[in-house]
Amino acid sequence: VLSLASTGHAIQVFDGVFTPPTCEALNVAANARGLGHALYTRSVGPRTALEHAFESFLSEVDDDSPHVEYWSRQEWKHIEAHADVDEALAAGGGPLRYPRHAHVLYLDVGSRVRGPTCVWEAGRGEDGRPPRFAGAMTVVPAVAGRVLRFDGSLQHAVPRPADVWLAPFVISQSGPPEDFGRSVVLFNCWPEAEAPPHEVQPDEPAAGVDAASIYRAAPRAQWRPADLSHGPPPASSGGRAATMKLWLLGERERRGSVERTLPLRVDADAVLAALQEGKECTRLDPVLA
Repeated sequence: VLSLASTGHAIQVFDGVFTPPTCEALNVAANARGLGHALYTRSVGPRTALEHAFESFLSEVDDDSPHVEYWSRQEWKHIEAHADVDEALAAGGGPLRYPRHAHVLYLDVGSRVRGPTCVWEAGRGEDGRPPRFAGAMTVVPAVAGRVLRFDGSLQHAVPRPADVWLAPFVISQSGPPEDFGRSVVLFNCWPEAEAPPHEVQPDEPAAGVDAASIYRAAPRAQWRPADLSHGPPPASSGGRAATMKLWLLGERERRGSVERTLPLRVDADAVLAALQEGKECTRLDPVLA
């Protein structure tokens, strides 16, 4: 299978991949399994509800990666900017090894959640930005049944609240927990059959899912690809330029910086509109300093 980067489509978003009943069933399975990482080796075949979902999706996109690492999260959390890596390898002093493709499957989203996944394309960095943040930022709102698929080496983050990177101070959000739920399953594809991510073990098999079609993706012909080709104009055409303070995850080598935060010049109005949008994706070109 070709990597997304080699095809010129480093980021893809598909709506309607999983029907509402399937999202509900997968949400139950995700909540039941906890938060730990697990490994699905595709040659073994799916043994859990989530693995049936991965297998059906990856078959539809012709992804032949032999290993899938996955975990779930039910809470809307502020996730600092990072690229996923082989965590145990990196923790042991090894190189930063990235998956081929990364995915976010959105299952259940509270009514007050404005917690998009933001993904940065890489670039040359002539304007002083680090190369990994030098390209466009794609903002993908959390929508149940949607799947975000992107090159596994790309930086990504989730803000909470939506304006946290631009606000001078953060105001706490209050309300019923269900209003702020953000149930997602994250899964990464690893391309080498002999080299799955280190120290990630298979999940326990689940009973009664051997032929459960309720867990599978809809046929690809029924998916709706999101249009990522357009976005608001850059600050040079009249927007309000501002500095966005982006928090970085991990140790210094993984951050690529001594500092824990990275200042990025952005069109503040365009960025805020994109971050607070509830459904439509937005691709924002970088603003030159």
